[in-house]
Amino acid sequence: MTNVSRRHLAKGPAWAIPAVDIAASASSLSASEADSPGNREQQPIVVQPLSFAQKIQGAVAVPSGWPKEGYRLVLTVSPADAPAPRVTSVSLEDGIPSTVLDVGPVPLRPGVWEYVFQTASSPAPDTVNVNVSYTIGDGTARTATIFVSGE
Repeated sequence: MTNVSRRHLAKGPAWAIPAVDIAASASSLSASEADSPGNREQQPIVVQPLSFAQKIQGAVAVPSGWPKEGYRLVLTVSPADAPAPRVTSVSLEDGIPSTVLDVGPVPLRPGVWEYVFQTASSPAPDTVNVNVSYTIGDGTARTATIFVSGE
C-alpha cells in the first residue's frame, strides 16, 4: 500500500476547481459582445445634433452645377466608416417639398456628407428645421429633423 496523506489527496481537487473556473470564464469571453443577443451591432444613423442645413444665397460661392438659391445639407453619420446616407426626401418644416440635387453626396471628412436641395417655393423666413428621410447601406428607412443654421 502506498502512503498517500489526506493532505496530498486534497491538493488535486483544490487545484482542479480554479482550472475549471478559468476555462468556463474563457469560453464565455470568447464570444464577442456584438454577437450576444442583448448587444446587437447598431445600424448606422444620422447624428442629428452634429448635422445641419444652411440656406445658400446667390452671393455665396458654390460648386458649379449647384443652385444659387436652395440649401446645403450636411449629415454626420455614426459610425464614421458607414456609407453615405441615401436621402430619399427632404421637406421644410412648413411642409414645402424639396428636391435633392444629383450632385452629391460630397464627402467632407470621414462620416460627414454634403448634399444640396432646392425647394418648390420660397420657405417661410422663420424656417428652423428640415425633415430628412434616408437609408444607410441596406438599413432601415429613417427620418431626422435637422436644424437650419443661421446665414
